Amino acid sequence: MKHSAFRSMLWPFRHRRPVPDPRVTEFHRLRVMTEPTTQDAEALLSAWKFGATGPITLGFVRPAWIWRHSLLVEADWVIVLEEGVVLHDRVIDKVVAAVMKVAERSGIAL
Repeated sequence: MKHSAFRSMLWPFRHRRPVPDPRVTEFHRLRVMTEPTTQDAEALLSAWKFGATGPITLGFVRPAWIWRHSLLVEADWVIVLEEGVVLHDRVIDKVVAAVMKVAERSGIAL
């Protein structure tokens, strides 16, 4: 019975843990992957509200999609993802940089 009233007063506040933002979780999941695919990058971009603006063709045969975000209107932040491939490091770096910029402009801590 020792301190039972005090424990009951704090009970609703003791075990609440903050629910992680699924966008931040998806960001960290992509960063630790060894060979991320186009689908992994698309899942991250979709979680952060990037939109696929339209299909294009690379090298006359490889289909790809252009991804943009409304907060990143500059041409430097346009991302081109080929369909169904393991992504090169520079593409992943560009995806990560774009998501970090959106997070910065949205005030979300990664």
